[in-house]
Amino acid sequence: VVDTITAVHKNKIHEAHEHLNKQNTSTQFTKDSEIEENGKILFLDCLLTRENKSLRTTAHKKPTHTD
Repeated sequence: VVDTITAVHKNKIHEAHEHLNKQNTSTQFTKDSEIEENGKILFLDCLLTRENKSLRTTAHKKPTHTD
């Protein structure tokens, strides 16, 4: 597994990260510093939106610059 995303209350991020890393010492997770803003977060090519206790995903393409 290269990339994962987990929905955790912002006050429990550190606790959840420690719990995951204690499950198997040969597999260690890192955490990105990205936290949702205004109920939205970009992950890979998806925009995740938190609405009324549920998550919605939509495809997202970053603008690219071409000559």
